[in-house]
Parts: sequence; C-alpha cells; structure tokens
Amino acid sequence: EIEKGGYDHFMLKEIYEQPRAIKDTYRGRLLADQGLIRMAGIDQNMEKFLNANRIIIVACGTSWHAGLVAEYIFEDLARIPVEVEY
Repeated sequence: EIEKGGYDHFMLKEIYEQPRAIKDTYRGRLLADQGLIRMAGIDQNMEKFLNANRIIIVACGTSWHAGLVAEYIFEDLARIPVEVEY
C-alpha cells in the first residue's frame, strides 16, 4: 500500500522527498573531486545520443509535468522533437 507518510497530499510528500531522492540518485555517480557525473551506459552509447532524431519521455503523476518542461527545453535548445507519454 502506498502511504502519504503523514503528508496531506502525495505531491507534498514528493516535494519534501526531493533532496533525498536527488542525493540517492547521485550516490556512486557523482565524482565531486573530479568534477564529473558518471552514468552507466552513457559513454558506450554517446554516438546514439548525439545522433538522436527524437526523444520520448515516459512519466506519470507530477513527473509528467517535469517531462513537459523538459520537452520545451530540449525542443528549444537542442531542436530535437520530444514526445511526453503519460
């Protein structure tokens, strides 16, 4: 069962969990002393990323709204078509 953890709304719970979620996401990937962020699979697929002709973002709930923002940014800055699927 999904719990709200004492918060009135799931969105509030997500907002307050963001700092920890970000820290957990970077764990083992952030090499601060080298000024690098390493993510598995990026180096091996760099050519595919650089030559991508579209991006598909799959998200739900509040992450869907973040996907819509990312769509705007990618299309505006990288000029790559983006689809956001719910």
